[in-house]
This record gives sequence, structure tokens and C-alpha cells, in this order.
Amino acid sequence: MKKLLLISLVLFASCTNHQLDGQYYAEEYVGWTLVKTKIIVEGNNITIDNSVTGTYRYKCCQYQDRIEYFLPNKVIAIIHIAENGNLILNDEVSLKKIDLEKTKNDSIQSLKKVESDVSTYTYEKNAKTIKSYKSKNSDVEAQFALIKDIRKENGHVYIILDYLQVIDEMGNTKNDNPKLRTFMLSDDCVIMSLTTDEEITIDNIEKYKDKLISTNKKENQALCTIKNGLLTYLSI
Repeated sequence: MKKLLLISLVLFASCTNHQLDGQYYAEEYVGWTLVKTKIIVEGNNITIDNSVTGTYRYKCCQYQDRIEYFLPNKVIAIIHIAENGNLILNDEVSLKKIDLEKTKNDSIQSLKKVESDVSTYTYEKNAKTIKSYKSKNSDVEAQFALIKDIRKENGHVYIILDYLQVIDEMGNTKNDNPKLRTFMLSDDCVIMSLTTDEEITIDNIEKYKDKLISTNKKENQALCTIKNGLLTYLSI
């Protein structure tokens, strides 16, 4: 057994190939749970990141039609390569290769569009007044953001948002350009939240601001839609 293990380790050490290097991604529903899987292949190393089982790193060897990697129990596992370049993890999961350059360019273009089209707002906290400066087009859809504050002024509810940028196909986000934007909730705004037992509405949302806003200690991501300068959909 030791001899077999030594031979296997030598084979992996001598197998230096980068033809399959890259990041691969897939997601599937298992029951009601959305399972996300990301595989990163870098030469003789493979990292398997699963949203349910966790992240594991193994030594691997790349071939034209497969990737072999060494499990802790001394078993060699195999990931097959489909004709289109996808990784076949098993009969149910096929991972698509992420075009990192395209994803980066799309993110940059999306950020530029947001910066040029979206309404720019300022929030004067000390004076307890909200001033809005609306540009020609403030509509955005399915925009990730952090809720920085919730206020009620003159019978209207205002939410202060800090937009996030999606950086890859897994939906990971970052905030390289912090800027506060204030939007008034429309009267028929749809609010979806799993953070409270009670249904959140435009009438009671201010009561839950401490649970919903993001601070330096906790980050709550929201998904929102803006139409005609009004926040019409909010999912937290």
C-alpha cells in the first residue's frame, strides 16, 4: 500500500499541465436548497468549493479528457471533461468554465452605466433632511446594494442605498465605489424579507431598520428595483 501511495504521489508530482486551468461554476436545486459549486484548477492543485459541504483543496493531475485528484482516503477521484469544455463532476452536475475577462469587462461596463444613468442623491443626516437630485434616467433592475439607513420624512419612507458590483457568475459582490443614494419607496413597493417573523410593509419597515441596515459589524445585502426614481421592489 505504501509503495502504491508513493507511486501515485510521484505521478502527481511529475504531472505539470495547465491546459484545463481556470474557474468552473454550476448551481442546482437539491430539494428546496440551491447548491452552488465552484472549482478552481491551477496546475497540480484543484479547489472544490461547495456552498453546502464546504471548501476542499487537493493535488491533481490534468489530462486531455479528465482531471484526477487524490482524496485523503487514498482514493483517486476523476472529473471528466465534456466536448464543450465543461467539467462533469457527476451524472447530475456539469460545471461551466467562467470567462474571467468577459466577466470583468461586463462588470466594468455595468458599473459605468449605473454611474452615468442612475439618480445621484445626497443624504444630509445632521439636518435630518433628504435632498434628491434626479438625472435623466434612474431606472435599475435587480441591483445589489447595502441598506445604510431608513427614514420617514413628511409621510414618505426613504431608503439610503450603497450599490454593490457583481464580480463573477457566482454572484459574489464588492464595493469599490461607495456612494450613498437615497430613494423614496413607492406606495405599492413589494418588500420581501426573511429576517423578521412579521411581514414587512411600507408602513412598518422603519421599525425594523436596526435589523435591515448594514454597519461595519454586519453586512445585509439587498436586491432592489428602481423605476422612475422610486424604489418599487426590495428583497432582503
